[in-house]
Amino acid sequence: RRLTIVYATETGTAQDVAHRLARVARRRRMEVEVVAVQSYGALTLPEQRLIVLIISTTGQGDFPASSMAFWKFLCRAGLPTDILQDTHFATLALGDSSYERFCWPGRMLHNRLLQLGASPLLPHQDADDQHYLGIDGTLHPWTRQLFDVLEEHYLQQLSPSLSFIPDDEPLPPLLRLVRSSNTNAQASTSTSKLPSPAPQVDSSSSRIHKAVVERNDRMTMQTHFQDVRLLRLLIISPRSRYETGDVAVLQPENSAAEVQRFLDAAGWADTADTLFEMRADSDAPFVKGQLVTLRTLLTRHLSPLSVPRMSFFDVMRHWAPKGSLQREKLDEFCGSAPEGQSHNEGADELYEYAMRVRRTCTEVIEEFDEVRIPPDYILDLLPPLRPREFSIACAKETNECIVELAIALVKYRTRLDKPRRGVCSRWVETLEPGTILPVRFKRGTLRLPQSPQTPVVFVGPGTGVAPIRALVQQRVRSLPARNSDPNNTLVFLGCRHSQRDWLFRDDWKQLAGEDAQSSPILRYFLAASREAEDGAKTYVQDKILEQSALVWDALRYVMISGSSGNMPSGVRKAVEQVAVERGGYTEQQAKEYVEGMITDGRWQEECWS
Repeated sequence: RRLTIVYATETGTAQDVAHRLARVARRRRMEVEVVAVQSYGALTLPEQRLIVLIISTTGQGDFPASSMAFWKFLCRAGLPTDILQDTHFATLALGDSSYERFCWPGRMLHNRLLQLGASPLLPHQDADDQHYLGIDGTLHPWTRQLFDVLEEHYLQQLSPSLSFIPDDEPLPPLLRLVRSSNTNAQASTSTSKLPSPAPQVDSSSSRIHKAVVERNDRMTMQTHFQDVRLLRLLIISPRSRYETGDVAVLQPENSAAEVQRFLDAAGWADTADTLFEMRADSDAPFVKGQLVTLRTLLTRHLSPLSVPRMSFFDVMRHWAPKGSLQREKLDEFCGSAPEGQSHNEGADELYEYAMRVRRTCTEVIEEFDEVRIPPDYILDLLPPLRPREFSIACAKETNECIVELAIALVKYRTRLDKPRRGVCSRWVETLEPGTILPVRFKRGTLRLPQSPQTPVVFVGPGTGVAPIRALVQQRVRSLPARNSDPNNTLVFLGCRHSQRDWLFRDDWKQLAGEDAQSSPILRYFLAASREAEDGAKTYVQDKILEQSALVWDALRYVMISGSSGNMPSGVRKAVEQVAVERGGYTEQQAKEYVEGMITDGRWQEECWS
């Protein structure tokens, strides 16, 4: 009764799913190994009898960076087609169906394992974050089906003296906190040394740089509803190693007030600053032996302000008094429904209570005030505090020690009618000049063609303008003096109001030669969506259609950056229409033309949800 679970993650979601599956397996008295794909020895795959692979999707349908070595090994030429004939597997892909290449890595992995002779336990499954229950809408029925198949066909029967661990009995925690006997010791406060439940990163992006905040200025008018910040960082050590088009990775912190609020609600305030040694299972995403306090964990590493997933309620319910109304409600949320109520009804109630109104973990703990969870379960309870990624808005060639970021501060209301601010937004807002913070760099998805004179169409509405600005800066510096055609660099920009939230406006005007002191190097077209007198909205795709002749002449490369909602697909449809109108293509030929650009790497997107 052994099972291996391998996960490939970017933000920690696949890791969380892997551990949730492991808890189900342990209740069934199975021996479980949970391992990150970058730590998994691919050569041992033929020896695996039962394996589950959880793989997230990044970029535009790409494999997580941590999984590339594993994937390249599987794609090696010459591998026997029966090398995995003794391996039985299941694949679950995590993704967002608003992207064109939804869950492609998981599908490709499943098909490759079949080609190598492995046998599927189940058909491949995609979990869509767009489902109203998020990935849980797929994960829970898939999990039940997986373990039913395992028990029926692949696992030895339990000994008569053993039975499944009852659903109402808590499992041992992933983490044990042992009060430190060293009274002189101090918890580490260095971000590079502190343990983190965040997923391991590939070595190319794991180096932590020390940066100092030079500027943190509002870019939009004070009267505009959204505050967008220009965060300018000076890298002071070690020497920065980013390339133009890369992404800066920042690790935000929870505010002291929010941390204290959670500590009070959980009943942990009295031990918040006690020094503990962490002792974890071998597959736990923490470093053993670290000295840490609950306050440090909640400030730097865990996310009490996130919207809780079902696993959060599953941990909570074991520590609610049996027979209480709060225990009954938590059981219903988790599918332990009373007679006459289906599991789906409990899931729907959970959606209404938590997901739809975006109630936070802290708010849930406050409402379920009879629940008292031991601090050891903090890792099982709360998700990791995710690092945030921001496209760098300046070219390395300008000053390799300077990093500029355009960060929109997130503020919103829910049906609870309480104003909300994103964790990272709250943190960014407090960064004063002189503040020192850690930053990592990660390879971005946008790269210029080799020749600076190759025509490129850039599309960057909103904060999507950030990497476009960096690429254009690099392109301008590479152009031969007095030998540039502005029609070769077309930039489509978007905002709501040209006087309120047009980001880097002066830069674009100067590069277009509007300041009467420089020659035009590019042509830009601004879609100010809320300025039309008749109330009609204009977007970047509309501007592309208006400039169809110029776009068709420059259609060698297309680079798109911004929100992953309707914009990328709208731009694609507009370009396809340009190909029909100006190139004489049929609609099908236009679609194939764009697909060819994608395949050749001449159509690049860096979009986010």
